[in-house]
Amino acid sequence: MVSIISKSGIAITLSKLEGFPRPDARLEQYQTPSEMAAEVLWQAHMAGRIAGKRCADPACGPGIIGIGMLLLGAAHVHFIDKDRRILAVLRRNLASLGIGSGYTVHATGIGEFCEQVDCVVQNPPFGTRAKHIDTFFLERAFAAAPVVYSFHKTSTESHILTLAEKTGFSCESRTFYSFPLPASMPHHRKRTERIAVTCFCFVKAKGF
Repeated sequence: MVSIISKSGIAITLSKLEGFPRPDARLEQYQTPSEMAAEVLWQAHMAGRIAGKRCADPACGPGIIGIGMLLLGAAHVHFIDKDRRILAVLRRNLASLGIGSGYTVHATGIGEFCEQVDCVVQNPPFGTRAKHIDTFFLERAFAAAPVVYSFHKTSTESHILTLAEKTGFSCESRTFYSFPLPASMPHHRKRTERIAVTCFCFVKAKGF
């Protein structure tokens, strides 16, 4: 595997990976757009938070985010997802890029993940099907790392920021997106639904 050190290179490589073959509505499975993932990962990389670091990709799905971290030189990436079907896709994506080491695949829920890492980058379920699952993922990420990049519906911003403050994390930056949700599930009525999403960068405050 050759590390990629440009944002456009990451985006192009991630765009060629296999996605969700049959998204599960109960798990709110949706693809993180490659350009969006590349932008967030590049921000983290330029801040010195990926290369040589231990990282985690909760609710990893086919591995778009975690593979991007490996391409940017992460020392080790933990891929976490309880859907064993999609983990088979993840493994095919890793093999397609010649990535044979430097990662661990956890076929489990985020609640069972107990490793400590340097940085978490995640696009968890938004909580539209399972109430508060988004904040549960955020709480688990806070317990695992001092730096967390996490996607959430912009409409939940006040609650997300309050939770972070109570947990001892400050919001370093926010990036806003119009997130595309393709009609990939039975209950979808539009070809593509777009929702306002924010990627928050949280950093653990000193003293916590």
